[in-house]
Amino acid sequence: MSHRRRSLGIRVKYAFIRAHRREFDTAVMCRLLDVSRSGFYEWLRNPLSDRALEDQRLLGLIVAAYTASHGVYGAPRIFLDLREAGETCSKHRVARIMRANNIRALHGYRAPPVRQKLHRTPYAQHAAARLYRPTPEPSLGH
Repeated sequence: MSHRRRSLGIRVKYAFIRAHRREFDTAVMCRLLDVSRSGFYEWLRNPLSDRALEDQRLLGLIVAAYTASHGVYGAPRIFLDLREAGETCSKHRVARIMRANNIRALHGYRAPPVRQKLHRTPYAQHAAARLYRPTPEPSLGH
């Protein structure tokens, strides 16, 4: 996670350099902010990496599969849907993209089982009849 946090910081620094290019020298700002000048110019040409672009494309497919399942499918099933559609990615990547975009599967979506009352089932009636059978009164020998 530290690498991702660092890369977010670098992007913020690049945005700062871009905003202040007219006021200060780019090379001086890059040196003071401890970023490479070539990395800054590469970021100017392509602000989003190839992986970020691919993640955005996959996000569209993930959202489509998620809405098709009415929000029931989580990362493992959506991964299988994507694999079936011919996409090559891992379930961990699908889970990461879903987590980053706050997409979560519904839990407990099934209806609770219907519980029948105990006294209405045939077994319960039979068991109750056995349990509460009147015992014969002892004869006193008359």
